[in-house]
Amino acid sequence: SSFDLRLPQEFEGFKLLTVLNLKYFSLTYRDIYKLISLCPWLNMLRLKYLRVSVVSVFKLRHCSF
Repeated sequence: SSFDLRLPQEFEGFKLLTVLNLKYFSLTYRDIYKLISLCPWLNMLRLKYLRVSVVSVFKLRHCSF
C-alpha cells in the first residue's frame, strides 16, 4: 500500500538526518524541495515508487523557504 506524505507548513527540516529511504508514497515537488533543502546533513536519499504531484511545479519558482 502507499501513502501521501505532506510536510507541515512550519517544517524546519531534520537537522541531523543523513539517510532517508521512502517507498510507495506520493509527495509534491514543493515538499521534495523542502525535504532536501532543509536537511543539511542528508547525503543519501532513496525514493522508490514515488508519485509526484505536478500541480505545484509552476508555483515552486515563487516559493520562499
